[in-house]
Amino acid sequence: MKKFQHILVRIAIVALLLGAARFARAACNLEIVSAGPCLADGSAGTPNVGDEYGLKLVLNIVGTPSAPFNIVWTMANVSITNQVSVGAGNGYSWRYNWALDLDDGIPWSIKLDPAGVSGNTNANKSASGTLTPTPPITATDLFDPQVWNGSESYLLTFEANPSLLYVVFGVPTTHGAQTVLSVDGPADAELIVTPPYNLPIFQTTFSNSANSTFSDTNNFVVQVSRTRVNPTVLRTNTWADMSTLATNWTIWIAPDARCESTNPLITSFVQTSLPTNYLSSLTPYDTARTLHKAVMKALRYEEPPPAIDAVGVLEDGIGDCGGFSALLVASLRNVGIPARCISGFRYGEQIPHVRVEFHLPGTEWIVADPTDGNTNDPTGTYAYDFGITSDGNEYVAVDAGDAHELPYYTYEFIQIPNYIEYGGSGGSYTSFYGLVSTPSVAVEASPSDAATVTGEGAYPAGTNVQIAANANTGWTFTAWTDGSTQNPRTVNVPVGGTNYIANFTSQSTNSSTATITVLANPSDGGTVTGSGTYTVGSSQQISATANSGFSFTSWSDGGAQTHDIIVPSTNITYTATFTPVSSSCSYTLSKTSVTLTAKGGKMTVSVKAKGTGCDWTASTANSWITIT
Repeated sequence: MKKFQHILVRIAIVALLLGAARFARAACNLEIVSAGPCLADGSAGTPNVGDEYGLKLVLNIVGTPSAPFNIVWTMANVSITNQVSVGAGNGYSWRYNWALDLDDGIPWSIKLDPAGVSGNTNANKSASGTLTPTPPITATDLFDPQVWNGSESYLLTFEANPSLLYVVFGVPTTHGAQTVLSVDGPADAELIVTPPYNLPIFQTTFSNSANSTFSDTNNFVVQVSRTRVNPTVLRTNTWADMSTLATNWTIWIAPDARCESTNPLITSFVQTSLPTNYLSSLTPYDTARTLHKAVMKALRYEEPPPAIDAVGVLEDGIGDCGGFSALLVASLRNVGIPARCISGFRYGEQIPHVRVEFHLPGTEWIVADPTDGNTNDPTGTYAYDFGITSDGNEYVAVDAGDAHELPYYTYEFIQIPNYIEYGGSGGSYTSFYGLVSTPSVAVEASPSDAATVTGEGAYPAGTNVQIAANANTGWTFTAWTDGSTQNPRTVNVPVGGTNYIANFTSQSTNSSTATITVLANPSDGGTVTGSGTYTVGSSQQISATANSGFSFTSWSDGGAQTHDIIVPSTNITYTATFTPVSSSCSYTLSKTSVTLTAKGGKMTVSVKAKGTGCDWTASTANSWITIT
C-alpha cells in the first residue's frame, strides 16, 4: 500500500506591532533580524532526528509596505507561502514546523516578497542554509514504543468441498523495530520453519473435511517503535567489513523468485544508479541510500500492479508497495548488502503494506520504505523514509522474507492468511486484520539512579498491577508523584496507560531543609498558605483562597488550588495568580440636582448601588462645596 503524504507543516505566527497596517505607495525596508532552524516550540536549538523541524523568521520593518507581501518557506522539497499584511514595526516573528522523515543535511530557505510588491529597498531578501538534525548517539535508535494487540483471521467457504486444503499464516517475529511479546496461533495449526530463510509460518491441513466453511485467527501482542539512525556512525562501515558477514546475514544476498538480484536488468539498473567507482567513492550506507532514492524515482505507484517481482516492476516502471520493496531488495543484494521484504499492516488501514529491512555490520536490521519515499518525493532527490519512519510504532510485520518453500507450493510472502486447495470449487474468501492499542504502565525513579523499579509493562485496561521502586544504597523513598506513599502499591491500569514516578532523597541530605515561599499575584487578589522551612523530600500542602472580587486562576507549578508538593533540595517560590471578577454595577441617586441659597445650606443625597463589589466615592470640583 502507498501511504498518503505524511509531511506535516505546523504554523505559528507572532507579531510585536509598532505602527499601523495601512498601506501606502512608499518605500520600505524589510530587515531580517534572524532566520533559520529552531526547535518545534520556536526556541533556539537544533531539533533531534524524528522531531518536528522548525524554521523561524524575525523581521523589522522600516516604513510602510506598499502592499501585502508573501514569504516563501522551503525545507527539502516542501514549500509553504504565507501572505502578510503588516505595517512598520519591530520584532515581527513567524515560525513553521515540518514533520519530515528525513535526516542528514536538509536544505532550507526563506524568501521575502519574491514578487517585489512591498516596495522593499533592502538587497538582503532571503536566507538559506542546511539543517542537520541531531542524530542519536548510537548507530540505530528505537523510540516512542507502542504495544499493540494484533490479529489476523480468515473466512473461507466452498460450494464443493476440497479433498485437501492448506491454510497458512505468517508468524510475527522479533527483528528491527519490532519485539514480539506473545503469539497465540490458529487452533490445530502446525508451526513450520521454512527454507530458504529459516522463517516460521503457521500451517493448518484439512483432509477430506466434511465442512464447507473454514475460519481461524492468529492473535499476537507486539511492541513496535519509531526508528532513526546516525548516518555518521553507519558511514564507518567499509566494504571490507561487508565481506566478513556471517552466513545468517549472507543468506539475504542470494537471489530468489521475487528479488532477482543477479538478473542483467537489475545489474544494469544498479550500475546506472551508482557511480562507476562506488566501491571507492561510496560507503555501503551511502550506496544503500543512493539505491533507495533511485527506486523512489524509477517507479510509479499503481494498485494493483501489472507485476510484483523486481524485474517485472522495473520493466513496467510501475509497482505497488511490494514491487517498490522487491526492486530495492534486489538492488541492495546485487551490491552485496543483505536485504529483505517485511510484510504487515499499519494501524487504521485495511490494505497490507510491505517495507524493506537491510543490514550493515554493527547493527541489526535497518528499515527503509521506498514506497512512502516516492509519495513524499517522486523525483528521488531526498532520501525520505530511509532509516527513519514516523509511523514505525504503528506498523506490525506479520512475515519477513521473500519466499517460504513448502513441498506443495512456494509462498513469496504471507501478508494475510493464504490457502491452497485441491478438489474444491466455488465459494468465497475474506481476510481480516487489525491492531488495538494496549495500555502500558511505565514506572520510573527520580533520580533515575536512586532505585530499581518493577511492574512496568503492557496490560489489559482494568487490570490491577503491583508496581514498586526499590531504593538503592544511600537513597530513601519519599512518595510517588501522585502523592501516594505506599511502596509497593497496586494500581489499576487505565484505558490510555499511565506513568508512575517514585521520588527519592539522598540519605546524606535527609536532614537538610529548604524554604518554600508562596505568593499571591496580585497581592490583594487572595490569601495563600504554605510558606515555611521544611525537610527536603517531605510532602507539604499549599493553598490559595481568592478575595472578594477575584477568582483563583492557577499556581505557577500547574497544581490544583490546594495541592501537595514535594520539598526540593533548594529554596523555591510558588505563585498563585488571581483574576479580577468583572461585575456590572449601577447606581441610583435620590437627588440629581439641588438649589441652595447664597447664605449656604445643607442637603442630603443618598446613593443606592446595584451589583457585587460595587464601591463608590463622592467628590466635587468646587471649593465652596463640602462633602461629609
